[in-house]
Amino acid sequence: MTQIEEQIYSAKKYGVELSLVSLGSISVLASLYCSYVSNDYSWLSRSGSLMVLFSVIVEYNILKKQQILNEAARSDATYIITKFSPVVLGRNLRSIQIAAHYSVIVGTLIWGYGDLFGRQCLN
Repeated sequence: MTQIEEQIYSAKKYGVELSLVSLGSISVLASLYCSYVSNDYSWLSRSGSLMVLFSVIVEYNILKKQQILNEAARSDATYIITKFSPVVLGRNLRSIQIAAHYSVIVGTLIWGYGDLFGRQCLN
């Protein structure tokens, strides 16, 4: 397998991205439970920052993968492109990217207002 083929193959994998988006959601749920038990909702607010951090890392990774695919498409190796066609993000990776976008928004809201929401609505 050539170097370009290896780059295209690795760009189509999405296990790390899925794990990071899941880790962000799990951290919010775990912090919600801990906040509810301890009656200190600052934990919920802090978990929003983790959710944002993990989602931004995912979006950066997906952006780098898209750049790899674009560079492969511009290279002289057109036979590789047809072999791995289409040279775009797969449907699963695109879904993870959309989930990461929403996680950034939700995580920002939790980060900013999670403690207020917890005190007002969950007590």
